[in-house]
Amino acid sequence: MSHLLATALHQEAPALGLHCHHWVCVASGGPLPQACSLLTIWDPEAICLVLMPPPLCPVGVIEGPTMEKQLDWGDMLRGIGRPAPTDVKGAGPSAALMGSSLQAPLGKTAWEESRPVTEEGEASNMTGLELWSPSSRREQKLCPACEVRIGGVVSHLSLQASALESPELAAHKAVERQVQGTRLSDSGDGVPEEPDFQSPRDPLSGGSLDHGIPAQDIRDLDIKRQFFQFWRSFQAVSLLLVVALFLLVGFLHVDIKLLTPDQVEELPVTNVMFLKTHKTASSTVLNILYRFTETHNLSAALPAGSSFHLGYPWLFLTRYVEGCKKDDGHYQHFNIMGNHLRFNAPEVQKVMAEDSFYFSILRDPALQLESSFAYYKSYAPAFQRAQSLEAFLEEPRRYYQGAGSLRDAPARNSMWFDFGFDPDAPPEDGYVRARLAEVERRFQLVLIAEHFDESMVLLRRRLRWRLDDVVYFQLNARGARSVAGLGPRGRARARRWCALDWRLYQHFNRTFWAQLRAELGPSRLRAEVARLRARRRELAGLCLQDAAPKNRTQIQDPELRPYQPGRADILGYDLRRDLDDATRLLCRRMVMPELQYTAHLYARQFPEKPRKVVPA
Repeated sequence: MSHLLATALHQEAPALGLHCHHWVCVASGGPLPQACSLLTIWDPEAICLVLMPPPLCPVGVIEGPTMEKQLDWGDMLRGIGRPAPTDVKGAGPSAALMGSSLQAPLGKTAWEESRPVTEEGEASNMTGLELWSPSSRREQKLCPACEVRIGGVVSHLSLQASALESPELAAHKAVERQVQGTRLSDSGDGVPEEPDFQSPRDPLSGGSLDHGIPAQDIRDLDIKRQFFQFWRSFQAVSLLLVVALFLLVGFLHVDIKLLTPDQVEELPVTNVMFLKTHKTASSTVLNILYRFTETHNLSAALPAGSSFHLGYPWLFLTRYVEGCKKDDGHYQHFNIMGNHLRFNAPEVQKVMAEDSFYFSILRDPALQLESSFAYYKSYAPAFQRAQSLEAFLEEPRRYYQGAGSLRDAPARNSMWFDFGFDPDAPPEDGYVRARLAEVERRFQLVLIAEHFDESMVLLRRRLRWRLDDVVYFQLNARGARSVAGLGPRGRARARRWCALDWRLYQHFNRTFWAQLRAELGPSRLRAEVARLRARRRELAGLCLQDAAPKNRTQIQDPELRPYQPGRADILGYDLRRDLDDATRLLCRRMVMPELQYTAHLYARQFPEKPRKVVPA
């Protein structure tokens, strides 16, 4: 019967508004019936009070404090320290809860006349459940054998006093005697045996009693309960481990991606357009592109004829590219484009594939102008007329004649000029913002020369290239004696004079670091830069006679001596003498100056054309 009642409670309680979080079986005298374990299986963390009067279990339920309109019970239920209803007379919260739950058979007090009657007609000594009523300020007893009704759930199963005389009572008493060690031996000699607590037998049927539930069911329920407890413990431990791992990773600033091997899972980008700005470490970038072109047997958009630039300082036109048209009149598409040009998007698109990756590089205008002054001193009229860079910056308009003279392009906003814009335009906010947006639409990446290693890490990531594809030796660098440093005042003047370049640099310096943070994060960026530098040191020890770059007179191989323009002392490298052929080829490509490499690729790509002559 208790099994049926427990099932009924589980199925019908939600419909009655019972929202218990725990089911707790409480026996009012006698041992706790094992049948009540059913109630804990549905929710192992129950707290509903189930009155368990022997011999049958259960006859009533008192809901916990989640009941609507239920008052705060405090700590009124002694023995288990849980909330209890406030009144047992049908008034107050308990009446609302149980709905006339206690009915004294003879109309007397709940304790005086509702005590159960034994088979001999005497009052039972069962104490029932102790409650404290704040309304009456006295203790009340809930008789376990009283009729208790909860809506329509247990009314048809509720017990009357007469139910105590049922055959099940006899079974219960037999089990009680067995548990208390009063079971007689099979020989009938009247000698009590050791009590057997594991498998009580029903004296009526000879089968397992266990208060109405088969022994196998009880074992199954115990297994389920143990499994649920184990599963909850496992979930809690797993959650703690995951939280601890994330806290540890955050504390150590470890990027999980660093734990994975460095593999290029996707195909590398092979269609690349590089806008080579002036005096921004762009010759080193061009060397990287040239090496990739040769290693992967790609085609490059090289200057036509004897030229080493693509029409600069004029706006780019396709006719400046060697072999730009096929025999059928259509334009030839090239994989790599990177020589100096003044950007002209419609013409560039004619010789580059539609999916080409566009990128460029910028430098602080103060440093860029200082380098341009040394490199183009004998080329730009504005620089020729000035005695020094400081003199030029004190009165720049005295020397600079305006953009009408293309030879003066290096003297003001030369990076802005390289992007195809007017270097003498007023730096009005609306105009500048429009041009910056135009650059952003066309170029997927703009690098920063002052952070060249970080730039190579990000470029490699975007192009999906190998580490050795972007390892470099610095090319076209000047010796210390040809570098004229600018003080704070001189740098401020240079940035005001090249205000458009300064706005361009500031904007893309911000976007550059934003992309690094978004794509790599500080930890992985530091690790990738460290790998790049370690590989560069390794190759320097393998390839170079001396790790430091040398001036022109110290380089033994004439084909590796860089061009010397203006007042600049351009440095280069000398290779070790003991290199095998494969290593020498690798190292030679890394140190080959820009003009020599351009001539080399031109001869390789157009063997039928006359070779380019590199100026001494």
